[in-house]
Amino acid sequence: MPRPWVMVDIDGVLNPQKNQAERGFTPYRLKGEDNLLVWLHPEHGRMLNELDREGLVDLRWGTTWNEAANPTVGAAIGLERQWEVLPIDRAMAGPVAFGTNWKAVSIQAGAQGQPFAWLDDFMTESDRLWAENRVLDEGLPTLLVRIDPAVGMQAQDLQQVREWARSVTGPDPVSAASLLARTPELANDPNARDRAEWFARTVKALPGSAPNGEGRLDRVTFAHSVWDRSASAIAAEHAGDPAAVKPTDAFARQAVRRYLRGDGRAAMVWSDRAALRATTPHAGHSRPAGPHVHRLVLPADPGREHALQVQALIDSAAATRRHSTRTGRCSVD
Repeated sequence: MPRPWVMVDIDGVLNPQKNQAERGFTPYRLKGEDNLLVWLHPEHGRMLNELDREGLVDLRWGTTWNEAANPTVGAAIGLERQWEVLPIDRAMAGPVAFGTNWKAVSIQAGAQGQPFAWLDDFMTESDRLWAENRVLDEGLPTLLVRIDPAVGMQAQDLQQVREWARSVTGPDPVSAASLLARTPELANDPNARDRAEWFARTVKALPGSAPNGEGRLDRVTFAHSVWDRSASAIAAEHAGDPAAVKPTDAFARQAVRRYLRGDGRAAMVWSDRAALRATTPHAGHSRPAGPHVHRLVLPADPGREHALQVQALIDSAAATRRHSTRTGRCSVD
C-alpha cells in the first residue's frame, strides 16, 4: 500500500480563532492582495516537519489557500520543504445545503483511490458517512481528524495520524484464509470466501484499536467477534436473492462504522446484534412465512441479552417492512 496522504487545512487548523496571542501565536499579514491577518505558531512547523521526516505519510495541503499555502503559511511556520497541493475548487461542489462541507468534493476527487487522512476544522455527519463508505466499500483507509477551530492543531492530533498510518500500512491483521480457518464449515462456500476477502480488506483499513470504556478494543479481537458468530448467516444471505435485505451483513457493517467512529463499546454491541441475527429465528437471515414472523416472548425478569433481542426484533421488523412494501405484508407483535 502506498504511503497515506495527509491533507492539512490552514484556517482553524494552523490559524486558530481564539486566544492566539496568549498562546504564543504571531500575527501575519499574508496572501498577497487579500492582506489577510492570520495567527501562526512555529511549533506547528516543528511538529509537521517531525512527522514529515518519519516518512510514514505524504503531507499535502488541502486548503482554499491552494498554491499560496507554501510561500506564505509554509514559509512562516518553517516547513522544511514545499508540499504538494490538492486543489480545492468551490465550483466542483455545485449547490450545497447549509452546513455541508463543500471542500469534501475536492478532497474526494483529488485523492481518489488513495488512502488518506484529512485534518480540517469543519466535519459533518455526511463526511463521516462517505469516509466510512470508502473503508467499507473500497477497503481504502480513511481518517477524518476534526480540529477545534478555537484551539488549532494539537500534538495529539498528529499522534492519532501516526498510529493510524502505522496500522494501515503494517502487516495484514487478518486474511481471508485465516478467517475461513476459524469457520472450516465455510471453507468451500464461494459466498463465504467472497465475504472473507471483503472483511479482511476492511479490517486492514481500520485503525489498530478503538476506545472501549476504560481500555481499548483491538481490530483483530473485533474482527474475530463479528466473523466467528455471523459468517454463516452472512454467507447465506449473499447466496440468496441479490436484491434481498441482508440484515446480518448490515449489522456487521454498522459494527464497523461504530469502530471507525472510535466507539469500541458500540462496535461490540452491534457485533452482538449481528450474532443475534445469525442465531435466532426472529432475527436471522431466514424469515418463515406467516403473520407472526416478528414475535418475541420475554421472561418475567428480562436481562441485557433480552434487551438486545428486542432491539434486533425491532430492526428486523423495520427491515422487513422496507423490503415488503410491494406486498404490504409485515406484522409486528
